[in-house]
This record gives sequence, structure tokens and C-alpha cells, in this order.
Amino acid sequence: MSHPFYIGTLNTRTLAPKDKLIEIENALNEIRWDAQSYSIVEALLRTTVSHSLSNPISQRKLSSAVYSDRLATLQLPDVKLFIVNGYAPTSSYDDSIYDDFIDKAEAALKSAPNGYMPILHGDFNCRVAREQGNERYIGKYSSTAPNTRGRTFTEACMRNELRIWNTVPKKRHGRIWTWRSNNGITYNQFDFITAPISATIISCEDVGRFNFNSDHRLVRMVLSLPNKTQQKRHKKRMDFDPAA
Repeated sequence: MSHPFYIGTLNTRTLAPKDKLIEIENALNEIRWDAQSYSIVEALLRTTVSHSLSNPISQRKLSSAVYSDRLATLQLPDVKLFIVNGYAPTSSYDDSIYDDFIDKAEAALKSAPNGYMPILHGDFNCRVAREQGNERYIGKYSSTAPNTRGRTFTEACMRNELRIWNTVPKKRHGRIWTWRSNNGITYNQFDFITAPISATIISCEDVGRFNFNSDHRLVRMVLSLPNKTQQKRHKKRMDFDPAA
């Protein structure tokens, strides 16, 4: 038998004030989730990345590690998942800083134990697009043109045989964005969830009605994982791009 496993990623901007913690807890109570990761940008541009787990998961054996203020890993032995959460440098940083971040993300992926499925997700501050040669890794529902950092990120995904799954489900092109500027003029798809091409994905998309105030959308992937105990199957299936 199999069961759905819900993984999400969100740039929350901040969780420092107590009311923001209450806000995120209330918002999560309204959706299905098992493992949720955050990119947090505090005052003076201090950044952190972290994970949280739903109550049934949090009681299980797990291990986590912090690679830097921009990368953290989470190992879930019960479901054989190895999650890497990242918050990439913005365009205000040199490309060399971005390249170093990608190198460290790949090193984190390579630290996954044998037999674990690697998941790389987070805010990668880049635009990816489907181009000749990367069709197995990026779906049609991505940006119309990549930027240099988007190609750097795509190449890393290709080296590690990871598909950017939230570019695959069919949606109106105007709905692919995961970030919007404060003035509401600029919209970009910066947040991604990647997993092996061989993974069985039920859905992977933004959660439209997530009651938390951020300039980023929550992106959530639903994996189909084997389970020894009988559970109801997740009935909703996303309409995927068949050419991906």
C-alpha cells in the first residue's frame, strides 16, 4: 500500500514576532502537511533556514543538520527521505556567491544516506525555463526565459537527476508565480521543489488559500510513499504535462 506525504517550502520573511508564529501555526492547521521548511529573512538581512514537522512525524526518529545560514538538511528514516532546504543569495550578491551556494547545496545532497530519496527545495532566487536539452527536468509551466542563475540551478538539478516538479503540473501561465514585489507589479517563479524523476508525485503546486502574510507563496508537493499500514489513497491527482 502507499500513502501521501506532504512536503512544503515557504519564504516567511520573518517568524520573530510571537504573532507571526501564531499566524503560521493557524495557517498550517488549515492545510495537509507532514514536513514544512522555511526560509527566514530577519533584520539586517540575516537569513536562516529551518524545518518543522506535523505531530505524528515529530515523534519519530530523525536527524537534522545546518550547513550554513542558507542550507539545512532533514533526514526522515521512517519514510527514507532526505530533505535539503535552501535560501539562495539574491541578485544583490555576486554570481560567485550564488555559485558557491549551489556547490554547497550539491554537497548536502550527496550526504544523503544510501536508499534515501533526496528532496531539494526552497527559494532559489532565479528564473528557470524549459529549453532544448532540459525537458526531462523542467516542465512547460516555468518562466518564459531563464536567467544566468536559473541555468546554474537547472544544471545542478540535471547533474543530480532531480526534476523541478512544480513546473510540471498544468496551470495558467499567469499562475506560476511564487513571489511578488511589494508594489504588486513584478511576479516571478523563484521557489521550487525538486525530487528524482522516478518519484511518484501526486501533485506539486502553490497553495492558493494559505492564510499567512508573505510576499512568497507556499509551494507543496504530495509524494506517494509505500507504507506497511493500510491507508486511504489520496484521490486528487494533478493534471501533469505528459511531455515532461
